[in-house]
Amino acid sequence: MFCSQCGVEKNDSASFCKECRVPSNLNETTDRKMVSFKEAIKLGFKNIFNFWGRSTRAEFWWWYLFTWLLLIPPVILDVLFNTIEYDQDFGLFSGIYMIFAAYSWFVLAIRRLHDFGWSGWAVLLVWIPIIGWIPVGMMMFKGSEGTNKYDLPVKVSS
Repeated sequence: MFCSQCGVEKNDSASFCKECRVPSNLNETTDRKMVSFKEAIKLGFKNIFNFWGRSTRAEFWWWYLFTWLLLIPPVILDVLFNTIEYDQDFGLFSGIYMIFAAYSWFVLAIRRLHDFGWSGWAVLLVWIPIIGWIPVGMMMFKGSEGTNKYDLPVKVSS
């Protein structure tokens, strides 16, 4: 059997082509319903070390909201223990938390970019001042249901 995308011979039992990572059965889809806040949090923690695959728009934005809400307790601790200096942006507790939040955002953004068939390395565009956020930000707002090399096609239902 040959891959429909790149033409390389592949094993019949393999779910992805070893060369281009396109799914073997392109007629198959992964049905995902619109995730709730609670489901997005579970998926976020479940996939915290998963740089492969795809994530939906709702999954990304619910997790983003969750990480901002979770910033409140470290800020309160900074104020209570006086670890924040007002000429800095954050204190000890909120600084440690921001490392976790930034890491989780990058992991989820990589999976979100995979939803469009983009490489996860495209997330590094955010380091380009002002214009770098534009292409990455557009991908966070758009939806995609097409087939690509990162996962089976995603069909989101309400």
